[in-house]
Amino acid sequence: MSAEINIHQFTGLTSDSRKVVNGGLFAALKGQNADGRDFTDQALQRGAAAILTDMRPCPPSWPQKLKIFQDPEPRARLARLAAEFYGARPPIAALVTGTSGKTSTVEFARQILTVTGRPAASIGTLGILTPNSSDPGGLTSPDSVDLMATLAELSRSGLSAVAIEASSHGLDQSRLTGVQAEIGVFTSFSRDHLDYHKDEERYLSAKLRIFSEAMAPGGFAIIASSTSEFPKISLSANRHTILTYGRDGRFLRIRNAIPDRLGLILEIAGPDGDHRVKLDHFAFFQAENALAAAAIAIASGGDPSDSIQAIESLNQPRGRMQRAGTTPEGAQVYIDYAHKPGALEACLKAIKLVTAGRVTVVFGCGGDRDRGKRGQMGEIAARLADRVIITDDNPRNEDPVAIRRAVLEGARGGEEIGDRRAAIKAAIEGLRKNDALLIAGKGHEQGQIFGTTSIPFDDLEEAKIALSAITGKGEAT
Repeated sequence: MSAEINIHQFTGLTSDSRKVVNGGLFAALKGQNADGRDFTDQALQRGAAAILTDMRPCPPSWPQKLKIFQDPEPRARLARLAAEFYGARPPIAALVTGTSGKTSTVEFARQILTVTGRPAASIGTLGILTPNSSDPGGLTSPDSVDLMATLAELSRSGLSAVAIEASSHGLDQSRLTGVQAEIGVFTSFSRDHLDYHKDEERYLSAKLRIFSEAMAPGGFAIIASSTSEFPKISLSANRHTILTYGRDGRFLRIRNAIPDRLGLILEIAGPDGDHRVKLDHFAFFQAENALAAAAIAIASGGDPSDSIQAIESLNQPRGRMQRAGTTPEGAQVYIDYAHKPGALEACLKAIKLVTAGRVTVVFGCGGDRDRGKRGQMGEIAARLADRVIITDDNPRNEDPVAIRRAVLEGARGGEEIGDRRAAIKAAIEGLRKNDALLIAGKGHEQGQIFGTTSIPFDDLEEAKIALSAITGKGEAT
């Protein structure tokens, strides 16, 4: 059993030696690419008063008078200490995990909670969003100390609730353990991040830690009824009250989804009866994400009718099936973050349902990530789109040509245009009446990574430039 730690005897805590303050605690954690113990000297020079680390023997070079705390799970311990140190968060916290749908769900939850009288924040891929501010972020699930500091700040600002994306990396690394949320949501499950988790079983196990470690006992587990591996997911959530949503949901069920121009009329069965609302989006998976958000609002004490009705007021998150504009002939152009097989397939199927003409897709795959999905995504694109253009995503430290060729092995007949700007321009110039274009993979991102350098690049901005260049009459919204 590790020793008790009175965290309030220290002036701060961090796992980043560059952020150590005099009299603070430094967590020397072993990661994939670096070992925090290698930075202990730097932490001590900055005035670290104690070290939190794992159970390995401590180096003899560490000062004998140094306070050393060893724990078999130092990451989880750091998260709990951070929660104790900062001491506050909004009264309601909802964590959202899933292969796809996290960003839309937390942002929809923020909007619904705020519209129904409980000002809320969302934290995730798009950063920290509140009713009055936006702070772009870098990680889907922030470092545990930064996260708890942010939650304390949100609490001081008077917010009633917060919805937080829970990535598989963040859950696996115990970054969210300190939250102890009242609500946990599982939106979907399919292949992703196997470069980190190695196989789908370990990937799923990481995500299931949302229910066992990141939530307080006796909370609400909100699970999509259509989710792959539903039996395993629901079993892991058995210490909470399980609420399901979707076409077969028992808590919130979509009885019918009727196309209405570029939106959907949703007939929803809720805990208080039937409802009919308009969603300003044509993709059914966004209807499910909106339903998950409404479930968060209801489970946290909101009025069911008001929460469901608030779906009509939702604005789509940046880079999530976002409409970039229209050509003079009426072809639609969409931007989406889809960078995994399941997400790409869902986006293309949704677009095909509302497109009378051809569907074009522009996408690539990231370097230094799961290589096995490249051919799969190529096959999905070739099967569902009429024109496929393979381009660069974020090559990072891999050869861009090799990445594109791996995707093209699945996308037989696909075109190769390595320069992403040129690929977007070529795709838009080739659109005809009633066509549609999906630019996938980067969504909200505003940079393209080559090696370790990020070059400014925004799919939405590039699409608008290309639309305007056609005749000068293209509509970019």
